[in-house]
Amino acid sequence: MTAASNGTARTDGQTRLRRWLLLAGNRWAVAGLLAVCLFAFLLLVGTLDPSPLGAVMSGSDPVETMFEGLTTGIITGVTLVVTIDQLVLSQQLGTLDDPEA
Repeated sequence: MTAASNGTARTDGQTRLRRWLLLAGNRWAVAGLLAVCLFAFLLLVGTLDPSPLGAVMSGSDPVETMFEGLTTGIITGVTLVVTIDQLVLSQQLGTLDDPEA
């Protein structure tokens, strides 16, 4: 079996970019590139948004809105972390009737 037949020798542009982003690229450059792209996207959406943020925020208390968002994010994040930890630990500890665990 050759390298070309099992798909590992693909050298098109998409594979090179993916390899650079995931493996070979400078982590600071990748993080900076993602931050700049996110900032540009948010700036574009903020500029083209038909309903300005000031008008939306004046309809309700901004502190309450931010508190709700942060609380929702914290609860979701903690739930995901605990779930993933339980999955990892269940794989490492095994079953209760397994004496080798």
